[in-house]
Parts: sequence; C-alpha cells; structure tokens
Amino acid sequence: EKYSVEENLDEMLWDLNPWSPGNVVLLEHIRANGEKVHLGRAVIQEFRYPCVSMERKMHTYGVYDGLNTKKEKGDRVITDMKEGEWVFVHSYYSSNGKLKGRYYNICTPVEFYPYKIRYLDLEVDVVEEEGRPKKIIDTEKLEKRVEEGYISNRLQKKAIEVAQEIMEGTIWIR
Repeated sequence: EKYSVEENLDEMLWDLNPWSPGNVVLLEHIRANGEKVHLGRAVIQEFRYPCVSMERKMHTYGVYDGLNTKKEKGDRVITDMKEGEWVFVHSYYSSNGKLKGRYYNICTPVEFYPYKIRYLDLEVDVVEEEGRPKKIIDTEKLEKRVEEGYISNRLQKKAIEVAQEIMEGTIWIR
C-alpha cells in the first residue's frame, strides 16, 4: 500500500505537467567541481515525454563555445533533450534562420524536474560547424577532471564512448 504512490509518482507528476509550449524551464548545468551554471531560461517549443525541445534567444555577442562561429544578438538556440540520455544538442541559428552549428553536450543522464532540467557536464563534447564534419573537443578538460578526482575513470570511459557514438551516429539525437 505504501509503495503504490511511489510507483505511480512519475505518471502523477507528468499529469500535473507544467511543460507546455510557451512555458519556461531553467537549464541548470552542473560542473564536475559542483559549481552550478544557469544557462538561462528556455521556452518550451514541444514536449512529448521523455523528449523536450526548447528555444533561447541570444542577447550578447561573442563566439559559441567549441565553435569558431560568431554569437550575435538575435541568434536562436534550439536545445533538444531526452530525459535519461547522456547527451543533448544545442542547434545555433542566426536571426534569419540559417544554421550556424551544433554542440553536442555529453553529460550524466539528463534529469527533468517540474521547472528545471539538470545535468552534470562531463567536459568532453562534440561540435559540428556548418559545412564541416563533427569533431570531439575538450578531451584534455575531461582528463584534467579525472586527475583532480572529480570524475572517475569509469565515468570518463562512458563519456568517451558517448562521444564516439555521436560521431558514428548511433546514439539518440533528435
């Protein structure tokens, strides 16, 4: 009797789901050292559990992390995630809709909460610039976190496996 609520908790929570198109969710990026980085609020475009597609607008200038591509005010970032996956993707678009590139973030399994999404970043990533092949980046950052004791050898191996699966196209990516 006491377990019936726990067994149905996920179903009950998603019945109360605040994740409708137009609603806002916070993206909580946790670094291996425990530091929380809030990527900002994303507007839900589509939600079909366990997948969500969200949009953010850029309000600053710079260069996209891992890409040699300019970040410009008015750019749009479409983020596609699946709960429980070890990767998600940011697709960067110019204000006129031209794809600038993709950034595949490798992380611990993505966790959905009522008003936020949380994951632990595993440092290594895959990037895809428009017109160029995908490439794995930041393996040295992953190695450093292993040496510092923040990431285990087992988790390092998993992160590299996920990166390879992205390169081979054998992992879920919307």
